[in-house]
Amino acid sequence: MRKKNAVSCAIIALVTLVGCEGSPVGPNTAAQESGGVDAMVAFSTTQGPRGLEALWLFNGTGRDLTGNHPCELIGNATFGYGPGRRGLHTEDASGYARYNPPIQVLSSGRISCWFTLDETFAANPAFNNPIILIKSNRAGHHTGDFSVRLDPSDGKLWLVQEQDASTSTLNLKTQKANWPAGTYHVTIRWGANGREIWVAWAGGCDRVSDSSVSACFAADATEPWIASRAGDSPTTGLTIHHLAVWGVSGSAKPGVKAPAS
Repeated sequence: MRKKNAVSCAIIALVTLVGCEGSPVGPNTAAQESGGVDAMVAFSTTQGPRGLEALWLFNGTGRDLTGNHPCELIGNATFGYGPGRRGLHTEDASGYARYNPPIQVLSSGRISCWFTLDETFAANPAFNNPIILIKSNRAGHHTGDFSVRLDPSDGKLWLVQEQDASTSTLNLKTQKANWPAGTYHVTIRWGANGREIWVAWAGGCDRVSDSSVSACFAADATEPWIASRAGDSPTTGLTIHHLAVWGVSGSAKPGVKAPAS
């Protein structure tokens, strides 16, 4: 009976994904519980967009359920498991996860991430570097190198995409600039029609978009990292409960349509 209740709660949460003014994201704390994992996997593999590339549940291991990109712990990062504890947890620069092999270049796609912050995250001039949710990076500037980050310069969540042979980046930032301790669901979409970030939390939703077009991920990335940070990044406790990547490979160019919702 307990498992049935958990799955039912997860299904209700998933229905609310389209209830936040059409948002594809929504608070999904019920699905983070161990009893809701089956419902979460079913949603990611059957109701999500086509082209599932990676699905990490971090339920005690770094296994990617697609089998494509398992990840390993580096430093003092940990995998929690059990109701309310399942996820990849880091607190400082000495711990993160590395997925291998790196994901191939995706000209369009989607990233979905559920995460919990142990303390409030906001703008703080005492720190110079962000908390990274996921990144794919090489030395220098290359199209396809990107990161999804919580940046202490303004307290916002950024999608940063680099441009080849240039020092410029395409930055898309949330309006939300203060993140109280709690659980959040972020969905990022990119493709020929531009980019979009949705964030949802208990009682709120934020959406931003632009028309920039660029690829994400790098087949030869030297830093295919999850939940990473530098020595001068905030030490806010971060637990990533679920991280999924869908995509269409190839060079970013007009005519490549984003995956269907």
